[in-house]
Amino acid sequence: MTSAVSSTDPAMVDHKSLYAYLSTLPSSLLENLYRHPNPSLCMAIFRDLTPMAQKFVLRQLFIEQILPKSVFTSWITPEGKKDYDDAVRLLNDLKIWSEAPSTAGLMGWKLNEHFRKGIQAIVVGGGPSWSGDDQPTAEETTPKDIPFIQNYARERWDVVLHFLAGLSGASQISRDTVEVLTNAGLIRGSNSTESGITQNGFRFLLMDTPSQVWRFILAYLHTVPKWGMDLIECISFIFQLSFSQIGKHYSTIGFSSNQLRTLQHFREYGLIYMRSKKSSRYYPTNLVVNLSAGAGLNTSAFSEGYIIVETNYRIMVYTDSPLKIAVVSYFSDMLYRCVVFLSLYACLSVSLSD
Repeated sequence: MTSAVSSTDPAMVDHKSLYAYLSTLPSSLLENLYRHPNPSLCMAIFRDLTPMAQKFVLRQLFIEQILPKSVFTSWITPEGKKDYDDAVRLLNDLKIWSEAPSTAGLMGWKLNEHFRKGIQAIVVGGGPSWSGDDQPTAEETTPKDIPFIQNYARERWDVVLHFLAGLSGASQISRDTVEVLTNAGLIRGSNSTESGITQNGFRFLLMDTPSQVWRFILAYLHTVPKWGMDLIECISFIFQLSFSQIGKHYSTIGFSSNQLRTLQHFREYGLIYMRSKKSSRYYPTNLVVNLSAGAGLNTSAFSEGYIIVETNYRIMVYTDSPLKIAVVSYFSDMLYRCVVFLSLYACLSVSLSD
């Protein structure tokens, strides 16, 4: 295996939450995010705030004047000092708050005006739909059901994982996807024929699926500017998808060229389903819904036991998954494979590889 990429690579920083990622963005970019007409952006950010930070935002939501800092400290008890400090740091890092003098001349906290309007639109309603038109059309007279969408998502995501694992016969992926994997430090090489998995890529295979998708999307957002695409529109579309529902289909009418390209990328990854590239409707899958919540809580994609390691270092693997077999093959020498109970394969190795 190759050595891992430098930990300072922006694509490999372990942002486990939406806040961790957004706090690294420039102030100007955050301001443009809050200014975006789609309120789901502000809602996604608000949802990720701590409870105390949420309360501070809501108490200022319909108050135009700047409240002195002493007002906020009067709302907490001595035991809540740490929560207060965390809330202040969080709101400052996300540029939701800024220091400004109050009418009394005391320093206070001013709520970002664009963020205020976004949350107000959510609270009182009105404005454009968050997820666009979801009314049936002639194209969707027989909508796809949830099991079909989930199966499609799993198959498409497995294509990415199989390519990463270097499985023989694995389907080829687009150049854009290869570039994302390379920028993430998961593979080496600039094209699909020269690529090879890295140590980070091997660790990626061991993650649970939500964490895999989250880290892949972070690398995708890191790559977007290199393609000349608008990062704001991409982030907006991801947040929009995260508030959609599995089993419902939505219209692409009014989408920009950036959003349409993102849509085709996500179709390849299994994040959305479309009947064809030119389809005017798309279905969000289970991989993208609630994506803005960040990485999953699990740390392994292989939580169910399927490996037996004997004291003589012989390994027996019970699985019918080509991906799991490929992962085990990275650190063991496979001797043979046999069918057990008609559908279960056993891979046997007598030694661990160096």
